[in-house]
Amino acid sequence: MPSSPDGPAADVPLVGCQRASPAPRWYLYHAFPHKQGHPYNALVRNGIEAVEMTDRHYYDLVILDWWIPPPTGIKLLRSWRASDAVGRVLMLTGSHADAERDEAMEAGADDFLEKPFSLTLLRGRAQRLLNTVGSED
Repeated sequence: MPSSPDGPAADVPLVGCQRASPAPRWYLYHAFPHKQGHPYNALVRNGIEAVEMTDRHYYDLVILDWWIPPPTGIKLLRSWRASDAVGRVLMLTGSHADAERDEAMEAGADDFLEKPFSLTLLRGRAQRLLNTVGSED
């Protein structure tokens, strides 16, 4: 399991965004302010960057968009769960299909949010997941 030189990222998530456009990245970045000097507060633009970051650091929480550019969020989730590469995963999607939510939960997502959602709801769900890090599932 990768780790940060300062230990696990206990209070800042890895955030994977759907698109490289600035609007969703800005929104998520400001939900979880950057801590200077801590490499584990990451905002990635695609699945390849997410893999690179999780290869270098362990994240207690990953906020992951289903449709992040390849590899997709659901593929990343399955891979991370098979290797115990990350802690909690909060999956995001613009789809309102029950099948997508069910697939994410079966693949190992700890929570699921459909867009649009409020910043308050996102922060609350993320904090709830962080509060369960280290506890028995």
